[in-house]
Amino acid sequence: MGAIGAALGRVFDYDPDAEAAVPFSQVAAHINLRRLALAASLGLLQLTFEIYLGLVGPWETDTTICLASVPVEAALLLVAARRPSWLSRPLHQNALAIFSVLFGLGMAIAATASLAMHGRLVSGYSLMVLALAILFVFPLRTLLIILGSATLLYIIAIQGAPVSEYEKLVAATNASLATVVGIAGGWLIHSARERDYLQRQLIHAQARQLESRKQQLDELMAITAHDLQSPLLGLYNLFELTIEKSASNPTLPVRVLRDSQPSIRSMLELVRRLLLAHNAEQDSSTPSLLEDMRLHVAAAVERASPSAESACVSLALVLEATPAWAIFDPIAIGQICDNLIANAIKFSPANGQVTARCVCSDGAVSVTITDNGPGVAEEFRPFLFQRRLGRGTAPRYGQPGSGLGLFIASTLAARNRASISHTSLHPHGALFELKLPHEEIST
Repeated sequence: MGAIGAALGRVFDYDPDAEAAVPFSQVAAHINLRRLALAASLGLLQLTFEIYLGLVGPWETDTTICLASVPVEAALLLVAARRPSWLSRPLHQNALAIFSVLFGLGMAIAATASLAMHGRLVSGYSLMVLALAILFVFPLRTLLIILGSATLLYIIAIQGAPVSEYEKLVAATNASLATVVGIAGGWLIHSARERDYLQRQLIHAQARQLESRKQQLDELMAITAHDLQSPLLGLYNLFELTIEKSASNPTLPVRVLRDSQPSIRSMLELVRRLLLAHNAEQDSSTPSLLEDMRLHVAAAVERASPSAESACVSLALVLEATPAWAIFDPIAIGQICDNLIANAIKFSPANGQVTARCVCSDGAVSVTITDNGPGVAEEFRPFLFQRRLGRGTAPRYGQPGSGLGLFIASTLAARNRASISHTSLHPHGALFELKLPHEEIST
């Protein structure tokens, strides 16, 4: 039974891959197209049986209606089975499914009205409503319009039947109840299918995110281990040499400890950046204050001045005369400015120029840091703000970037409703821009 159900599902149902980034309305249209073939097949079977009864018994108007319906049902079955190219659009698929439902209900109304003229009221219309409402996948609005209007037409059609008022009331009540149940059932089916589809998409997206995160962590672990291994091996060799030679050279341990400081400092800096990256991702608290961005850019330039002077790099500050009001976390924005200015100084040549600007334009506060260094190599630009330790920036003038600084900056910027971007300057150099919404302050 399971194999038969799976085979029928492949023929009359549609279950897209979770990777397919399509709206559920398009999925429902594909489902309806496949269900159309089933509806047309069942309709032809019913028509054949009713025509046979008309042939072996008295030929009546409802038999003629059934005979006239055969070409339409056959055409619907042929179109649904072959699926021509013009049916590739969801709009056409839904239109064809709606036409099929209206045609089926219309034929049921016509046949019921024909039989009613002979004093017989049958329940065929109510059964047709329930079958079509459950078979197709329509949203609530579509169900209300189609089934509501068809039932109203059915009630009007049976009013002229030569039957008692009681029979008319029972028939109208049954049709109304069937319509309400059909609308409710169809809506529940549509909602359940949509919820299931969206949940599977969400689960798939989360799985991809976890896989991407796992790859990032694996890469981070491998590169971190590599970056720590070299200085640790160097320290180990120095200490081994010190143990061997310290007896004959009493001053050697002091020199070794002094020479070990750069390696230890490098490892501590790496650990510090890893912790900063972790905190930037995990800490969602952003105490936002209304501040003048110019003050924070000027403070960052002042903090970086000794480093720029030591590297023989000219550090300039350009500010507008009017305040650049924005709402942000001062500590986070200060850390971003420190990172961008430090990178610009680090990757600038001797006698280079770094300029920090803060301006207001187009409803935004813009902080730009420019340098006249070699810029970022093209192959590194797609990964510039990702957490790719050791691969975030291209080595410039023998200065390899850790790749964590810009990741931390972009993460902190996102938490402050800000954006950070990079632009290559011609003929060489780099521009990094931090943008926040500008707050208008009335005086």
